[in-house]
Amino acid sequence: MPGLITTGELALFNTLLDAAQIGAVDSFAELAEIARIVEAIMAIAAGGNANPALTAADFELIGITGLDADSVDDMVRLMATTADSGSGVDTIGELQAISVAAQAAAATAAALDLISNYDGTNQASLAAGAITATGVTVGGVTETATVTQTVGSYNSKNVASANTVTAAFYRGKDDQVSNGATSTLILANEYALSKRTTVYGQVAFANADAAAGLRTSVVAGGTAADKNTRVLNVGIKHAF
Repeated sequence: MPGLITTGELALFNTLLDAAQIGAVDSFAELAEIARIVEAIMAIAAGGNANPALTAADFELIGITGLDADSVDDMVRLMATTADSGSGVDTIGELQAISVAAQAAAATAAALDLISNYDGTNQASLAAGAITATGVTVGGVTETATVTQTVGSYNSKNVASANTVTAAFYRGKDDQVSNGATSTLILANEYALSKRTTVYGQVAFANADAAAGLRTSVVAGGTAADKNTRVLNVGIKHAF
């Protein structure tokens, strides 16, 4: 065919003609189309560009199936990383392997895009058993946990921001009296169930000197002088 001059181009062209996936090739136009696709593949492998750009239909014509508009971009990107000589793309097996990797890369990118553009309603899907945690210790017994739920809603696009932990230390002192100080440690945790609903828990530990009073305490209602006070708050808040 005109234009097929390198060893790699001829090798791939002959392989495609011999492949059962091609079907009947009984016209010059069909042969020319296959030759165009071969030249484009070899040009990409050598670090060049295909003109016109390769499409999913082009790859399907030579027996490489499963690609779409998104994964074709990854297919081209991965072919460009192979040897300039074309030795990494001169068989159907090599091209199909690159196709599988391209489809996986496109699927991963789509999943990450879904997560990063979380709007409070979009869903995550995965195959049952796709995630398995091994070495989980429960009550001193090591277990293996497998995710079996295939569909669920994100509570936040950023798992780290869904949970907020706060620790604070306060020390108040009444300079008008001796032994009038209160030290308070507060630990709080908030977990966002959704954009508008949050559950929370707070615990406070206060140690008051013998003459400490309300104005030295950050605990609602004050603390008892010369006592250790513990306060626990739990609740849920929802924005209407």
